[in-house]
Amino acid sequence: ARRRKFARLEKPVADRLADRLARFGINCVRLHFLDCDVYTTAYGNKMLPPRPGLLKSKGKGGPLNFEIDLVQLDKLEYLIAALKRRGIYVNVNLHVARIQSHKGLTWLERDTIESEKRYARELLTHKNPYTGLSLAEDPVVAMIELVNEDSPFTQQHKALEAGTRGFAKVILQRENAFLEEMKALIHGELACPAPITGSQLCFDSPFGHEPADYYDEHSYWCHPHALKKDRREWVTENIPQVNCPTSDWNMASIAARRVEGRPFTVSEYNNPYPNFCGTEGQLLYHAYGAYQDWDGVYQYTYNCCPNEPDHVEYFFSMVARTDVLAHMPACAALYLRGDVRPAGRAIRVGTTRDAYLTRYVKDHVVPDDVTRASRGKVPQGAGLLARLALVLDGAEKATAELPKDNVFRSDTDEIEWNCSVPDAGFVAVRTPNTKVFTGFVRGRIFDLGGGVRLALGKTLRDWATVSLVSKDATGFGEKGKARILVAATGQAQNGGAKFTEHPQADGKVFISSRDADWGSGPFEVEGVPATLTLPAAKARAWALDEHGNRKAEVPVSAADGVSSVKLDPSFKTVWYEIETEAK
Repeated sequence: ARRRKFARLEKPVADRLADRLARFGINCVRLHFLDCDVYTTAYGNKMLPPRPGLLKSKGKGGPLNFEIDLVQLDKLEYLIAALKRRGIYVNVNLHVARIQSHKGLTWLERDTIESEKRYARELLTHKNPYTGLSLAEDPVVAMIELVNEDSPFTQQHKALEAGTRGFAKVILQRENAFLEEMKALIHGELACPAPITGSQLCFDSPFGHEPADYYDEHSYWCHPHALKKDRREWVTENIPQVNCPTSDWNMASIAARRVEGRPFTVSEYNNPYPNFCGTEGQLLYHAYGAYQDWDGVYQYTYNCCPNEPDHVEYFFSMVARTDVLAHMPACAALYLRGDVRPAGRAIRVGTTRDAYLTRYVKDHVVPDDVTRASRGKVPQGAGLLARLALVLDGAEKATAELPKDNVFRSDTDEIEWNCSVPDAGFVAVRTPNTKVFTGFVRGRIFDLGGGVRLALGKTLRDWATVSLVSKDATGFGEKGKARILVAATGQAQNGGAKFTEHPQADGKVFISSRDADWGSGPFEVEGVPATLTLPAAKARAWALDEHGNRKAEVPVSAADGVSSVKLDPSFKTVWYEIETEAK
């Protein structure tokens, strides 16, 4: 009974989920961690009960044997149909949880490869009763990922370190052969046209994935890890990303792994809860994803369970994170609507398979990027100034310098990452139809361009995030009539949450939480006092309720051709609507 209670993604829940994702502007969902009998949140904090996956409980025949549970498959296929009706594509992951003990061997061992092929056949050729199509023939499948976070280079690293250059070269060849074999199955035998990738560039060399149709990457800011072996207490660095423009795992480091001339996606990214400044992550991600002209950006994860919680149950889940979801309309405008323009300047660094093998044998570093390939002549952080790309068959050389004033401006002049004041960084996005501020205030007034100014009042950490979206892309009042959605959020956490701080010798501070100390619902978000100045002679504004309906009018003052809107925590909302009028 317990298993059934937590197993169900019932049809009304699936429809509500699809509706909500569509309203937030999400147009592709990554179907991840399906291939298991019980999902135990293996990378979780054991606060959640086990959930069944797509496979029946393990029977005889060892880890390569499996049987798809048709009851669970029916729920998956209904969800896919619900997403499709709302114009949302799916990204199908074939190997995530199944045969975990064989990670690293997926590319090499014949029995494992045959099991992988059998799973692909059975999943992709099953006729969906709600669409009348199999996944192999359904255009709803945007792409297919063969193996999640898996590579012989990373999983068999000790053996490779002891090996020779020739041994590493053979591993790359075997990876290429596996990709060719899986493409022959999916594109050939199954006649599925969806583009295919192998795994992620942070786990492997780009040369191991050359036959792939596109490259993929994962990255996290302040990724959590278990504090103790019982995996019931988790710790994460509590560092604001806005203070770290040149650090690993931020936007610039992702940009450095892109391969020139090939589609590039980032299928996992998050600033996991409970980092106190986690709201910044998705706005930075979508702004720089658009600037770098990446082909797809995903958040990991919307929800790891088929429920509708009113608080955060898992540090990666966004389903209850009001502080993040409130800004998703701005994220969609920045990335999907194209409000942020792609970089005008490109920094390309050439590399070859031989050059990569030389670096690998010398340094035993598996991933490759622009900084490594350029031997540091293109420093970490250059991706905030221009588009970055590795060229796998060229000898392009490049150099770059970082700004001495710690103010990183995109070459389009639409994104500013400003660390001119120590420990008080901020990022401002200034486009004609979307404006964003995230970071520390320190008594400053922020010019968001086009006559829009933001003055922020006192918040708990002197930190806030504000986004403005011109719904019809008609500006912010300078052209007359405009409809504007404003989201304003401060610190956010579960109700009653308690955290333990762990200061480190290097000055960093880790925070941890255990079991019930995570708190409960509803999720709480700090309101932000602010004054928005718009280039509009006349305007009206309203605080919105949780459904997006107007619930109270907000004071607006107008003088000298500009209007000032006062946001206030007393309205108990994170969303406001503004209408400017023609002069």
